[in-house]
Amino acid sequence: RPWASDCVRSFTNHMNKRERIGVAISPCLRYIATGSEDRAAYLYDITTGNVISRLAGGHRDVVSDVAFNPVHPQVVSCSFDGGLRFFATDSTGST
Repeated sequence: RPWASDCVRSFTNHMNKRERIGVAISPCLRYIATGSEDRAAYLYDITTGNVISRLAGGHRDVVSDVAFNPVHPQVVSCSFDGGLRFFATDSTGST
């Protein structure tokens, strides 16, 4: 069967009760980013399901989508407030 019906990992720290929000898998396949209704984006470790970072960078409304830069270690989030926010890791690897 092409898809198993058993869930193998859940990512549940972000808020998603009403609006449609986006999710993205990093090019290195180590991270998942999600939008959230709490005006932040979340970065998860794909292996453990743990939150690596809550990216709260000034959005005033639902973070509706996220995307990874395919070349540089960056995540961009967009919001219903019309804004885009770029997040990058520093030299220590944290966001």
